[in-house]
Amino acid sequence: MTAQIATLPSVQIEAAYRFTVEEYEKILETGIFDDERTELLYGIITDMESVSDAHFGMIIFLNRFRTCLKI
Repeated sequence: MTAQIATLPSVQIEAAYRFTVEEYEKILETGIFDDERTELLYGIITDMESVSDAHFGMIIFLNRFRTCLKI
């Protein structure tokens, strides 16, 4: 069985407008992304990946570990 990889069109990121954290927060305040999970990565607003069970479990583990170390 061979895995198929989707190809994406090439995009010139350098030519895209990059938002600051302050601009992104103002955009969020408008409510335009209320139904979507987004994040700001290197100035570009992207869809947030869904959290896998393994990721969620690691977050819980690290929080408990941090609590034990009292960091």
